[in-house]
Amino acid sequence: MEQIAFLTQLISISESKNSVLFVFDIDSTLYNVSPRNIEIIKDYAQSNAQNLTPALQSTLMSVTHHYTDWGIKTPLLRLNLLNPDMELLKSIKKHWNQFFFSGKFLHHDEEYPGAVNFVNQLSKHAPTFYLTGRDVQRMGNETLEQLSQSGFPTDPYHNKLILKPNKEMLDHEYKLEELKKLALDFDAIYFFENEPIILNEVVTHFSEDKVIPICIASTHSGRAEINPKIKIIQPDYRLKEDL
Repeated sequence: MEQIAFLTQLISISESKNSVLFVFDIDSTLYNVSPRNIEIIKDYAQSNAQNLTPALQSTLMSVTHHYTDWGIKTPLLRLNLLNPDMELLKSIKKHWNQFFFSGKFLHHDEEYPGAVNFVNQLSKHAPTFYLTGRDVQRMGNETLEQLSQSGFPTDPYHNKLILKPNKEMLDHEYKLEELKKLALDFDAIYFFENEPIILNEVVTHFSEDKVIPICIASTHSGRAEINPKIKIIQPDYRLKEDL
């Protein structure tokens, strides 16, 4: 109930305050991308059948996902395939790199509970933007289509989609620069993100009432611990009326 109260408070803020912006990351913030990872592994098993034993292919096809999985290593570990055969991991990782950062498997992503309704509720009263590490060239059109098909608001001005112009850019540097630009136009920004490295940068570079970071406790790279000053919520946006 504490989380519902917090989310309800944010909707009240959107209704009552001028010049407030809500910004959402996409992967592992609005969508559970673990099913996408699993389907890419299965696609590898099917497209490389000639190089795999029937038993190994069958094992790969049995892979399952959990919403806390980061990438493909954890689900593959559950299959007991990575030790000692690291060459297999390298081969699957190459396949994953090719297709995770593309539009081909986006339809396997799952919206977190209540996410669509919550973003729409905010968008009734305040701009709600999407700030994602996906890049324009490989995932731009597909991302907009995905958001629209899910039911997220996609007005190009009120619900602006911000993508990396260059895939080589580091996510934390790119997002920080984009937030700096947005901070020139809004009094307060509420920023939803799952990656501690990015959230910690926000705490370092902005006053606590200018950009308010909110950590989605789904999954992350493990490269940093979350700053204790940052509010943490579960990947469940359901409001009282959704229960």
